[in-house]
Amino acid sequence: MNALCKLGETYAPLLGRILISFVFLQSGYDKVLNFVKNLTLMGAMLRVIGVGSGPLSLHRRTGRPEG
Repeated sequence: MNALCKLGETYAPLLGRILISFVFLQSGYDKVLNFVKNLTLMGAMLRVIGVGSGPLSLHRRTGRPEG
């Protein structure tokens, strides 16, 4: 039983880091592939919080990019 606990102490942090890195890699992969969707979402969030300047600013009436 003691050997099993030592094995867990040694490899459990490594296994946890591998699983967390998989989640981050999967999230980043999705963000790269769905760039237009993320850009639209960020523009909508800026409109909701009232930020009206910058490359993602949207026209308040039409919802289309300004400029």
